[in-house]
Amino acid sequence: MTTIHLDLDDTLLWRADTVLSQQGLSIPEAVGQWLTLIATGDALPMEPGQPNQTTIDAMEECDEDLPSFGCVDTLMAYLHEGH
Repeated sequence: MTTIHLDLDDTLLWRADTVLSQQGLSIPEAVGQWLTLIATGDALPMEPGQPNQTTIDAMEECDEDLPSFGCVDTLMAYLHEGH
């Protein structure tokens, strides 16, 4: 048996405990079930969230602002210019 210690926000812990207790589960039981799903499925037991349009726009804007280099020498010259 292994003990896991987590630093969690008090409000997060309280809200999670409230939801889980309504389902008849304790936090340790829920964590155990979640880890079992990960271990047996070799993946996360849920789909990762998809970014909203604001996040997508911000990521694309960052990509547009990034320079691209054909070789290391060009990159190094760019960096030595103070970028």
